Amino acid sequence: MDRYTRQNLTYGETATKNLFNSNVLILGLKGCLATEIIKNLLLSGVNNLYLLDNLTEKIETEDTNSFYYSEKDIGKSCSKTLIEKMNYLNPMCKIMITEDYNDIIKNMKPLVILCQENKDKALELNKTCRENN
Repeated sequence: MDRYTRQNLTYGETATKNLFNSNVLILGLKGCLATEIIKNLLLSGVNNLYLLDNLTEKIETEDTNSFYYSEKDIGKSCSKTLIEKMNYLNPMCKIMITEDYNDIIKNMKPLVILCQENKDKALELNKTCRENN
């Protein structure tokens, strides 16, 4: 916990430990919002990060406005590229790709963050979370 001394002073050691021991599931990796959220979570000390991606989400030209995507990344998988580029921010964090969120929600009880998805997806995810809480 020495690595997070400034955070301990701001939030307290208990909050820092809770962040360190938390599991976070992120859905909707397209665009800059998910990228910024992942960066902030990694820097805050989250220990387990799950990225929902069926590997069909590819980086497009408009995604290169993000700090972590460049033109040479166009056509690559969002999740694989994010893992590759964000691992250095917090090497202690385990960043994993998953294609199905049901088992993670049932077994890990993660904080779930939904980015840039439609209302139907949000309602479906809300129902799953409520059923498994």
